[in-house]
Amino acid sequence: MEWINIKDKLPERETDVLFVTKEKTMYVGGLCSWKTCNSFHYNSTGHEPTEIDDVTHWQHLIEAPK
Repeated sequence: MEWINIKDKLPERETDVLFVTKEKTMYVGGLCSWKTCNSFHYNSTGHEPTEIDDVTHWQHLIEAPK
């Protein structure tokens, strides 16, 4: 899979993707769900979504094994 630059295209809202920051830290999460927000968030079980700064690229998650 190819990394997609956020300057070229953003993922669909409420869709989990793999995204990476300038520091090369990777997260699974997505764009916030409201239309005026273009921030990436990840959910840690039992916690509120956490906004992640400096996201540069993203890609779709691979399909889980069957």
